[in-house]
Amino acid sequence: FENIMANIKERITGLIRGIISIKDLQSPFLFLFHTVMIWACYYSMAVLGFRMFPETAHLGLLAGGVCLFFSGVAASLTPGGLGLYPIFIQIILALYGVVGSAAISFGLVSWTVQTASILIAGVISLIVLAIINREPALQEEPLKV
Repeated sequence: FENIMANIKERITGLIRGIISIKDLQSPFLFLFHTVMIWACYYSMAVLGFRMFPETAHLGLLAGGVCLFFSGVAASLTPGGLGLYPIFIQIILALYGVVGSAAISFGLVSWTVQTASILIAGVISLIVLAIINREPALQEEPLKV
């Protein structure tokens, strides 16, 4: 039990240190703006994703927030929520009356779309960064003999 409490205390301390360190950034407000926008996109994906299936179309903003919260928990327990994300979403949707294959399907489709979008955007970002940060080739000096 002491080990678990020490781990929780260490994580909370790290979180507080991380939040305080925002003031040391070059553009703290821009950092906070982008952070909020990223989470707003995740939230929008959850809420708009409900429209994919007739069984989840009735779910609203609160259900989207609950799914977002527990998807974050799943992602913190396994890399990218691999495996746990659909299970957590299935459990949450069961609380809202969505059961069976629709609940697990929503979790799988949602996780796949989010993971694919991150991978695709990451590859595009790497290509764009390589183009933007391209340095001119160094000129070779002739060999001195």
